[in-house]
Amino acid sequence: YVARRKQIIEGELEQLRNSINQETDERKKAAKQQEADLVRRLRSAFEKASKEGAEALAQAAVVRAFLQPGASNEPTEKSVDAAGPVSTSVVSAVPVLAAVTVVESLRGLRRAVEGCSRFNGLNELLLAYAVAAARSSPVIGITGASNSALVRVLAEVLAGGLQYRASVAQDMFNTGDLMRSPAVAQQAGRTWAVTVGDGLASAAATGVPAVIELRGANRAPLEALLPELLDCGPGTAGVSWFDGAGGLRHAGSEYPVIWILTFADGKTVFPVPEGLAVSIPLLSTDGWPTEPTELEEPFVPTAISPKCWTELGSAEVSAQPGKSGTVNQLHAAAQAL
Repeated sequence: YVARRKQIIEGELEQLRNSINQETDERKKAAKQQEADLVRRLRSAFEKASKEGAEALAQAAVVRAFLQPGASNEPTEKSVDAAGPVSTSVVSAVPVLAAVTVVESLRGLRRAVEGCSRFNGLNELLLAYAVAAARSSPVIGITGASNSALVRVLAEVLAGGLQYRASVAQDMFNTGDLMRSPAVAQQAGRTWAVTVGDGLASAAATGVPAVIELRGANRAPLEALLPELLDCGPGTAGVSWFDGAGGLRHAGSEYPVIWILTFADGKTVFPVPEGLAVSIPLLSTDGWPTEPTELEEPFVPTAISPKCWTELGSAEVSAQPGKSGTVNQLHAAAQAL
C-alpha cells in the first residue's frame, strides 16, 4: 500500500511539475513576443519619423498642445492679475569670462595648442587636428572615450574655456526645436543654464567662438538640422528661430560657430545622411598616445581673434584631386598648425 501510495504521489508531483514548466514556457514566450512587438513598433515609429519628418512633426505639435494645460490654437491675452505673480529675475545671457589670453597670430595659436595639450595630457597632434577641423567646417563629429575631454580642451584653446552642451532629443525636427532646448554652459569652473539659442548669441556678444556640443546628435534625424548648422560662421546666413516668448531671433553669422556632434549607441538612433556626412570632419580620440602633464602652472585659456581665425582659414595647400573643399581646407589648416 505504501509503495502504491508513493507511486501515486510521485505521479501527481510529476504532473504538477510539467504543468508549472509548461506555464513558465508559455509566459516566457508571451514576454518575448511582447518585447518583439515593442521593438517592432519603436523601429516602425522611428523609421516613419525619419521618412516622414513633416507629418511626424505635425503629430508632435498636436501632442504637445494636449500636454500643455490650457493650450489652444486661438491667441489669448495674458493678464498679470489672472496669471498670478510673474518672475522678473532674468539670468544674464552674456557670461563674464575669467582671465583669457587673446590669440592674434598663428604662432600664438600654435603655442596655445602646445601648452594646452601638455597641461591636460592630451595628444598635441589630436588637438591640432581638432582645431583644423573646426576651421574647415562649422560642424564636426567626435567619437571615442575621451570625446568630452577633447571638447573641453578645444573650448579652452578657441573660446576662453566657454562651452555649451545640449542633449539632442528624438522630437527635434528643426533648428527652432534645437535653439529652444536647454543647455549647460561651463567656463572657469562655473556652470549655469541657458538655451542653445541664448548660448549661441551670448558667445557672439562676448566676442568668442561658440563651442556647442550636441550630445547624442543621432537621436534625431540629422537631415533636419545639419543644413542650417553648416551655414553658420562669419559671413554666412546663420540661424533664425522663434524663442519661447514668440520673439524672432537670429545669431551665428558674425563670429565662428563650432557645432560638435557626439553620438549615441542603440537601436533607435538615426543614420547620418551620406550626402551630408561628407561635409563633416570626424575625429576619433581612441588610439592616440597620451602625453604626460609637463606644465606646473595652470594653462590660461585662450580665445582666437577674428584676424587669426581668418588667417587660419586662408592657409594655402595644394588641392588633393578627388577631395572635397572641406577636406582640402582641413589639410591646409592642419599644416598651418
